[in-house]
Amino acid sequence: MLLISWNVNFRKPGDLTAKIKSELPDIVTLHEVTLNLVDDGSAHLRSIGLGHHYWSGMDGRDKPYQCPIASRRKVKPDDIYWRRCAPFLELLGRATVCAADEGEIDVFTARIPNGSDHGWKKIDTFHVLLAFRFLASSVSCVSCFNDPNNFSQS
Repeated sequence: MLLISWNVNFRKPGDLTAKIKSELPDIVTLHEVTLNLVDDGSAHLRSIGLGHHYWSGMDGRDKPYQCPIASRRKVKPDDIYWRRCAPFLELLGRATVCAADEGEIDVFTARIPNGSDHGWKKIDTFHVLLAFRFLASSVSCVSCFNDPNNFSQS
């Protein structure tokens, strides 16, 4: 099973379709997909065989973007209550992917807010992600997140 996690940095999903398709992933998580591209993004993902979707930002209020999960197999959203503890609930998502041979896989996705603009909200988001990761219902679990950082290489 191949999973791709990618910060698309507000680019249109259509611009990325060929690259994603060339990797033949089973599951894709994207970060920073704007709310106005939900329908367009779903259509492009469906066109390359990723026909099952979950979009994290449908009930968000603060950020104009979200983190979708797409899969070749059935996706069951599983975020009824856990995200409500996070500062920006639209930046966190969780879905269970029904993988044939592997059983069920819990997929967590998150766009972690940067600390320079949001202070402790960054730490609070990691705490929520970690706490609920340990409560995942299936044995197999993967966490994908985009964490803006200020590291420099020398």
